[in-house]
Amino acid sequence: MQIKIKRIKKQDFQEVDMLLKISFEKDYAVNMLHKLVETELLIPELTRVARINNQIIGVIIAADTEITKGKNIHKTISLAIIAVIPAYRGLGIGGELIQNLFDKARKLEHQSIVVMGDEEYYPRFGFLPTTEFNINCPFDVPNENFMAKELFPDSLTKVNGKVKYHPLFNDLPYFTI
Repeated sequence: MQIKIKRIKKQDFQEVDMLLKISFEKDYAVNMLHKLVETELLIPELTRVARINNQIIGVIIAADTEITKGKNIHKTISLAIIAVIPAYRGLGIGGELIQNLFDKARKLEHQSIVVMGDEEYYPRFGFLPTTEFNINCPFDVPNENFMAKELFPDSLTKVNGKVKYHPLFNDLPYFTI
């Protein structure tokens, strides 16, 4: 089984919509993807699809986000959605998508990534609770479910404040895996 991970293309969106509908009970992930595209928060270079035999079986969606404190603004990436078709879960495809995101983000000199998600899944990839970096979540979620990853050593050492998400994130469930 050879998995190819590539940048999302315009012609992939219809198939990604179907993947998200299969992967999640509600349409919030599809709606979020469309809103990220409309608001230009989606980072196309970092939004990746995983394919087997030319079929999209997984997607990772990255969005522009900020950590703010007063007038200080630190750009970061939000790992907004990750999804793998149920038949392919447990095979490491999600992990490959995450590692690919890290590699591409480093090449583009992004410094960090934040995610709201499962406290047992994301730490496998080096995510730590944002409280370790003195970064706060704008939502009422447990500390262990709001995490950050430094893409370069000490890239969050001098950053502190609150993550500022676009308002489209306000009405979404907090855990998307």
